[in-house]
Amino acid sequence: MNKLTNEQYNYLSQFEDRMRCALHSNYCRNIQRNDLLTIKEIYESLIGTTYKMSMSCSTCMLNLMKRIAVPYFEYQNELANGTVTKESGETEKGRSTTRTNRRKKD
Repeated sequence: MNKLTNEQYNYLSQFEDRMRCALHSNYCRNIQRNDLLTIKEIYESLIGTTYKMSMSCSTCMLNLMKRIAVPYFEYQNELANGTVTKESGETEKGRSTTRTNRRKKD
């Protein structure tokens, strides 16, 4: 999975309240079709494949907002911690910050 760029992050920031609501309340207010298409394109660039959904389906819109919220908030946390270069969106440490399924050794 690719990382968000700074310009994608800036575009998605206007929908932060909707992403928060989708994650925590399982609800999302209506999003304009043009904005939804752009969000879908951003998500497709992150996953590297096409994402099939209906633009008129509210459940599909909710699922898309839940999926795009995870990398958005990860990027936001990396910005807050100062581990992201704002130009490229890559981490300075050079390692992935995503969680793994590996067990932690005590």
